Amino acid sequence: MGGAGANSGAARFANMTEALRTLRTAAIWIGLIAAAWLLWVVRVAVILTFGAVVVAMLLHLLARIVHNATHLALGWSIALVTTLFFLLFAGAAWLFGTRLSTEFSDVIHNIRAGQHTLGPFHEILSGSSSFFRTFMPGALSSGLSVAEYAVVVVIAGIYLAAQPELYARGIVALFPRRQRPAAEEALQTLGATLTYWLIGQLIVMLLVGALAYLLMMAIGLPNPAALGLIAGLAEIVPYLGPFIGAVPAVLVALTLGFDTALWTVAGYLGIHIFESYLVTPLLQRRLVHIPPALILVSILITQLLFGFVGIIFAAPIAVVAYTAVNLLYLRNVLDEPVDLPDDVPV
Repeated sequence: MGGAGANSGAARFANMTEALRTLRTAAIWIGLIAAAWLLWVVRVAVILTFGAVVVAMLLHLLARIVHNATHLALGWSIALVTTLFFLLFAGAAWLFGTRLSTEFSDVIHNIRAGQHTLGPFHEILSGSSSFFRTFMPGALSSGLSVAEYAVVVVIAGIYLAAQPELYARGIVALFPRRQRPAAEEALQTLGATLTYWLIGQLIVMLLVGALAYLLMMAIGLPNPAALGLIAGLAEIVPYLGPFIGAVPAVLVALTLGFDTALWTVAGYLGIHIFESYLVTPLLQRRLVHIPPALILVSILITQLLFGFVGIIFAAPIAVVAYTAVNLLYLRNVLDEPVDLPDDVPV
């Protein structure tokens, strides 16, 4: 009798434990689904937060360069770099804003005029120019919402750059105590990899913009400053950037004649070969290498998820994803050797 009661109590306890386990599993899945839905709803805020991190890392990188050169305190170096950025953009807007605005208007006008002189290349280049008209006007003058996003990203980036340790500690504190050392290491590795990528990207953008400007001057195209700036900014989209940046220059060149357009195509092709086969491999050897297919897939996915803003941050997102897989899965789970930076270069 007593044994039967004990068995019955044990069975009820086992059933209750199983029911609690089932409820906990269901709660976890419901929580994951709710978290995924919430991330989808606030996906623009997520990409802007990521953009603020990239801006903060850029400011911190430049501040460390100033700190190493002048021995100024790091906090004051960040303040100096931020102030110089604001003065630079304000000065450029005051000195060259009207001129560049006129040049961009002339470029758009010449592009439309050039489309009427495409001849047998109409189908090829008109499709490319359609992509350009979608991409570049969105990058340069896409309206109030993008301007608001940019202001939020820059201000948040300044705050992040001023106290990066505070926010890093907050992220690490979200993990259980036994996992915090690994989380801290992962943050440091991701930060170092992004810093290396930023250095390489800045070098490529400045170099391509300068070469495109010199090319436009040599060929004699109108508005070389605007066309060079477009070519440099287009490099923010790796691998596709050279083709995006070449389209407006070719269409403008067509207004001056077919020979001029051919020289422009040849010049941009030379810049692309120089960048892809000499500059980029040297930078990847010294900095960070990400498989091209991963970058291209990232561009497609982020554009579908986040729109135009996603295209801008597709490459750093791919860098973070690639580094995370190498660090957290290949090294920590499969125990495979991986080559990842453990510190920033400056």
